[in-house]
Amino acid sequence: MLRFKNNIVAALEALRVRNQIRLITWLSAIGLIVSIVVLSLLGITLQGYLHLQESLLNDERLLADIRFQHSEVRADMEGFIRQPSPSKARNFQKKLVSLKEKVTDFTQLPHSIDLDIPFQKMQTQLGLYKSSFDSLWQKFQDMGLGYDQGLLRELNLEALNLKQELKNRQHQALELALLDIRQNEKDYFLTNLPLFLVGMKQLYDDFLLTLERSELSQTEQNNIRDRIYQYYQIFVRASYLNADVQQAKLTLEASHKVFAENLLDWMEAIRQQLEDTKASLQERIELFLMLMVLTAVFAGIAVFLAGRFVTFTISRPISQIVKSLQRLSEGDRSCDIPYKKLDNEVGQIARAAEVFKESLYQAEKGAVNEARRKTLEESNQQLEIKVKERTEELAVRNDDLNDALEKLQMAQHELLEREKLAALGALVAGVSHELNTPLGNALTVLTSLGDERKRVVKLFQSKHLKESDLITHLEYCESGLALAEKNLYRASELVKNFKQVAVDQTSESRRLFSLKEVTDEVVATLTPSFKHHSFEFQLHIPDDIMLDSYPGPYGQVISNLINNACLHGFDGRPYGSIQISAVDRDDEVMILVSDDGIGMSEDIQQRIFEPFYTTKLGQGGSGLGMNIVYNMVTGVLGGKIHIFSHQNKGTQVELKLPKKAPESDALDQAMIIS
Repeated sequence: MLRFKNNIVAALEALRVRNQIRLITWLSAIGLIVSIVVLSLLGITLQGYLHLQESLLNDERLLADIRFQHSEVRADMEGFIRQPSPSKARNFQKKLVSLKEKVTDFTQLPHSIDLDIPFQKMQTQLGLYKSSFDSLWQKFQDMGLGYDQGLLRELNLEALNLKQELKNRQHQALELALLDIRQNEKDYFLTNLPLFLVGMKQLYDDFLLTLERSELSQTEQNNIRDRIYQYYQIFVRASYLNADVQQAKLTLEASHKVFAENLLDWMEAIRQQLEDTKASLQERIELFLMLMVLTAVFAGIAVFLAGRFVTFTISRPISQIVKSLQRLSEGDRSCDIPYKKLDNEVGQIARAAEVFKESLYQAEKGAVNEARRKTLEESNQQLEIKVKERTEELAVRNDDLNDALEKLQMAQHELLEREKLAALGALVAGVSHELNTPLGNALTVLTSLGDERKRVVKLFQSKHLKESDLITHLEYCESGLALAEKNLYRASELVKNFKQVAVDQTSESRRLFSLKEVTDEVVATLTPSFKHHSFEFQLHIPDDIMLDSYPGPYGQVISNLINNACLHGFDGRPYGSIQISAVDRDDEVMILVSDDGIGMSEDIQQRIFEPFYTTKLGQGGSGLGMNIVYNMVTGVLGGKIHIFSHQNKGTQVELKLPKKAPESDALDQAMIIS
């Protein structure tokens, strides 16, 4: 093995330097081309997998949309069954058609998964579900949703005609009997209990018996008997139709249950496939990333070997020749010049050095002045070598200093990012704490409504439910739902404000926005963080000031100024006042943020914008808050900032911002500074 290595070294050293450089160049070029090609192919493949991953995420969003649409269909069905109406029927049919379209669209889109899951069965159940609803709706229409529609209208008209005839005959007993029949009729349609059907037959027979005992003429009795018979026949038809309606309700609910089970099974199967595909895709992406890293490592090794090759075949021989010349210049005439037998440029240099050695040896035998001249030349050569070495050492140290500076800049950037994330984290904590109250109130109300519902159901089942109990229950439900809606709306407004501020503070998006709205949102999201303090926020900002700028950086500036005032300005005080005002000045806006805190000394004012400067060292302050404010105001927002403060007299921060922020070049520069 050692002999083979020596042969390889000898063969490489025998090459001419020009050929060695060409060989290194070609090998480096080939390695670079191979690395670029491999990285390009890996990048293209990885991009394809990333597109596939995006397709999977889109499939998951579509499934979530289908699940939400199904919940709306179910809610509309239950609402229709409780209280049928044409508008609710139209809404149900519209959402059912929308659900069917979404499911069909999902199956027709190009997917990254296998959709060989049974789909026809679910479609069939969906058709049966729709048919069950159409049948129920038709029976409701035939029956009538009130006494002014359908068969109930005929029943009511017949009863009114009979009532009018009895009134004309002035027969009070028959009128009372008819009143009992009508009350029994309403009880039956309200409760659907069979006992009222039996009661109707008994009341009908009692009415006929009373009619026979009356003093009315036979003709009058026959007319009344015909009318009550027509009324009773219509009631019997209505009772049969009502039974069909109840059966259709049960059929609709059963059909929905089967359809929901099939739909959920179908979505669960697809979800499982999506999870399996995502897991496999993640493994492939990690594999390709590892291959890209290995390719980069291979390229680095190739460059390293090329450098070692240059060092071994060119630099080392020349270095040894230079060392021999140095020894020769120091007076060692016995030193040997190596590599004289090489048939390349290095061999030529070595042989020239050998000639120089012989010439030097001959020259030393000459005149003393010539020897001194040679000595001076050798000294100059040594000086040049030392200067070169010193220059190389300085270059190495300069590179080390540049690396250290780059690492310091990276560390500063990371600290700035952490400061931003910490501010957003404080917003999240405050808003989540504030949400507990309205959500807790809403939960308490809904729990109470559930208990009230159980109480009414028990009364109904025990047949002790009175009309007054039902009215009280409805009023209680109405007030409870209003209270729950109020608290949920409050929570929704908190989440809406937080979402807008959070999106703005985590992005550098530029848009046209209202200065007052963004400032109100920032203050609203910060207020929960200070709920245990008596801090007063006063905003005096006109409604018509609009900025074409970056709401995220602006919101962070206001947030940092408020936090700085609460932490440093009030210095532990549980109370204080912060005022934010704005004045429109043609092309710019002047914003004043003032507090009535302890103020600042001149020394602090001169250093307040320096990074890492803080008066709360070790107490949670990082010293970057006001530095971030300065960089964002003067960079991203393109404005100016001034601070006016006196000790024990509060602090005022003056911001002058252009209504139209600088273009993207200024934004990039500001991001580099921060």
